Formats: sequence, structure tokens, C-alpha cells
Amino acid sequence: MNFVDDHVLLKSNWFDKGGLISKTNCNVLLLYLILYKFRIHNQEHEHMFLTSMKMLKKETGFTLEKTYELFKLLIRHKIISCDVTRWDRYTDNEIMTVKSLEFPKTERIQNKDEEWQDKPLSEDDQYVSVDLKLMQYYLDLGLSGEEIALYCLLKKGRNKTEGKTLWSIDTMSQMLGLSKDKVHKIIMKLNRLYLLASVLKVSGSKVVQGKSVRVYKYEHYIFPRFNDLEEYRSSWLKDVIEGNIKRWDGSKGKKGNGRTRGKRKSSGIDEIDESVNELELVFDD
Repeated sequence: MNFVDDHVLLKSNWFDKGGLISKTNCNVLLLYLILYKFRIHNQEHEHMFLTSMKMLKKETGFTLEKTYELFKLLIRHKIISCDVTRWDRYTDNEIMTVKSLEFPKTERIQNKDEEWQDKPLSEDDQYVSVDLKLMQYYLDLGLSGEEIALYCLLKKGRNKTEGKTLWSIDTMSQMLGLSKDKVHKIIMKLNRLYLLASVLKVSGSKVVQGKSVRVYKYEHYIFPRFNDLEEYRSSWLKDVIEGNIKRWDGSKGKKGNGRTRGKRKSSGIDEIDESVNELELVFDD
């Protein structure tokens, strides 16, 4: 079942430290997005949905118990409301009306290039625009709420001019409520699927234990739109991704060779420092 709309706006502050996602979990985000497969047409100023727990279970792939748990978390955090008043009398197939309470309020304006865009009505209405065609592609690939949440987070932190995100692994970990190791693994997975390009850059040098050390960091380029995927994949970023895959695969089983001293070993992405998005390479004299 496809999404009703091409895109949806999510409140940017959901992805802040201490925001909705870090307080709950990434699957709450996934369930909320799945609701947009059941959105009622012609509801410009309200986001209303007609669905059932069994339908939501089918689309998310969660167990019925998990679907209930996540749905009630959305209600508890006042993200949605629904017309079910007695859950003990509700049957799984029963159609219920659900309403979003937390979508950003915007107005449509034309920018200086005469392109239409959504202008937030307040600071609380700052948003992340999510391409739902791309999210369906993520789901078709078997990806989960964690990968979708990182996509949203990288879009939130995206430099509008260059399209890159510079947040550290530690920062992203806190924003998503995931371990640093899990963030490492998601970054590597999205690179391997050509949905994200993580560019290795020299950021300086320092002396560690009497040895000269070059300090590197990653700049992340998330691919934001489904319709432009092939364009991104045929650009210079394709070489970046293939270089990452070659380096990551080549580093397996080569610990202690004296050339690299990454701070993380368990994830297989030795190049990314867990705390500052930097890595240290010690070059032989």
C-alpha cells in the first residue's frame, strides 16, 4: 500500500536532544509515517486518518502487541488522538478515526525564484520535509524506523547550500536515542545501499603520544528525494560511496597493522570517532 501524499512535514524539534524520538524510539516515527498511507483526502488544514490496528500492523510489519504499544505512545505524547474511548472493547479490525495533533503549521509562499515553499508560522513549526516515495523505497528495501529516523535527522542538519551534515556521531546518537555503535552501523548500511555518501575530510593534525597524527572527519550527504536518486548515484558521490565500501571491507581482520588507530572497533567503521565525528590516522615514518 502506497502513501497518499508525496511528502509530509515533521516537526524539526522531534529530532532535538530530549525530543520525541529520543524520548520514545525510532519505531514511533515509523508508525506515525505509516498513518499517512491512510490519510483522508481534501483535509488541507487537518491531518485525519481512517485505519485499524490490524491495517497498521500489516503495513509496519510489527506484531499486534507492538503496534498497540507504539500507537499508545503517540497518544500519550499528544502526537495523535483517536476516537477509541474503550480499548478493552475495541476489536483489531474496527475502523477508527485518527487525528494528528503535532504537524507543523505553515503557509504557502513564493520565494525569490518564484518557487512555492512552506513557511513555518512560528519557531515551533520549523520542519523536516520527508519524501514519502523515498520512505516507501526504504521500506521496500527492508529498512526500519532507525534508518528512516537517521534520514530525517540528516535532513534536519543539512546545509542548504552544499547539502551536507556535519553533526558528530555522539550528537546524532543523543538526538535519536540510539547507541553510537548503532549509528555507525546505520551510516555504513545507508552508504552500501547508495542512499547516503559519507565524505572523508582532513580537519587538521595533532601530536598523540609523540607521533604526528592527521585528524579526519566525515561530511554526510543524505540523498533527500526519490526522483533524484539516479542523479545522486551517478554523480561524484558514487565514487565516495565506493571508496568507503572498499575501505571498510579492506579493514576487516586487519587490526593492529600500525597504520590506523580508530577509536571504534566493534562496528566495522573504524574511521568514525564515536564522540566528535573525527578519526585519527597515524602514518608510518
